Amino acid sequence: MIPSTLAEIAQATGGRLDQADPGTPVTAPLLFDSRTVTAGGLFTCLPGRTTDGHAFAKQAVADGAAAALATRPVHAPAVIVPDVLA
Repeated sequence: MIPSTLAEIAQATGGRLDQADPGTPVTAPLLFDSRTVTAGGLFTCLPGRTTDGHAFAKQAVADGAAAALATRPVHAPAVIVPDVLA
């Protein structure tokens, strides 16, 4: 992974920052499972059959993720995009 800032990720994805410092570095890969958070990673909020990743974003950031990639505010630093998978 090429380290990027949250501002660079927002620009690349057409997203906007929410409660996030634009200069925060993302130095680890995307995370899909909040139980395996890697410091500096970007937690992706994906909907599942039984739960929605948005519910785990705040804890993922508390556990070391740089921010969340989400479709709506998550009460934690995030890059808000129209579609997380896109």
